Amino acid sequence: MEQRDFVTYLQQDRGALTAFVFTVCERLGDAERRVEVLTYRDAIGRLGSLLLQLATTPGEEGGEVELRLGHEELAQMAAMSRSHVTVTMGKFRRRKLIRYERNRPLVVDVKALEAYLTEARTD
Repeated sequence: MEQRDFVTYLQQDRGALTAFVFTVCERLGDAERRVEVLTYRDAIGRLGSLLLQLATTPGEEGGEVELRLGHEELAQMAAMSRSHVTVTMGKFRRRKLIRYERNRPLVVDVKALEAYLTEARTD
């Protein structure tokens, strides 16, 4: 479909225009949150903030949240090496901020991870 045909379609179908704008806004918000994650220079801040973003929804109180992501996917999202993600995840696991096992979902303790990252930023 040509660009002008698409624009004409959106002008004629208010529902399609609304859905299109909604999708663009969602993706822009996701991109802004990913950029925020990438501003952290240290692995703990970067990976921790990514896990919090993936595990929380605005206005929702944090508890334990299951995520179905592997280290490779997290590494790609955080722009880190897989091995660095594995080491950092091990640190989080030892502090009981997350739980994971092979072939099981990753469980993030949102409140504990938030408290830890807040404490780490003030150190």
